[in-house]
Amino acid sequence: MATVHHWTGLEAKALRLALRLSVRAFAQQLGLAVATVSKWESKLADTEPRPDTQAILDTALGRADASVHLERRSFATARKLWPDVEILCASEPLEFDDYLKSIGDEKLVLDMLVGDLQRVIEYPKLGFAIEQEVPEDVHAAYESLIRDGFTSRLISS
Repeated sequence: MATVHHWTGLEAKALRLALRLSVRAFAQQLGLAVATVSKWESKLADTEPRPDTQAILDTALGRADASVHLERRSFATARKLWPDVEILCASEPLEFDDYLKSIGDEKLVLDMLVGDLQRVIEYPKLGFAIEQEVPEDVHAAYESLIRDGFTSRLISS
């Protein structure tokens, strides 16, 4: 199963945003109080979920649809190319653990996710896609992963 070595409120919020869930829906999915998730999101990296809750977050991560990041960039590119067409992006559901197994290299998967987010940020500047909001905490996690060496899929600036 995919796990996060050290969960903080920042990683929990990034997972919630990737799953496109409200705070209430995320808390409900995890079986936790809304106040608990709200506390993580207000304190971000300054708070750590309890060990049993970290295991719950690892399970939620393992169940996440691995293709959600590609759908976002595909949508942005299609909207740029065909602004008057209603775009719907969908993919076959694939749990994150299965996605990791299909790739066989956890570092490569993180490199790919970092590279894909970079393209979400940079491609609009190059005219390849529409602009999309990247929440500050997601951007902070992205920069942290780059500092940690997940850079093999980055494009040159």
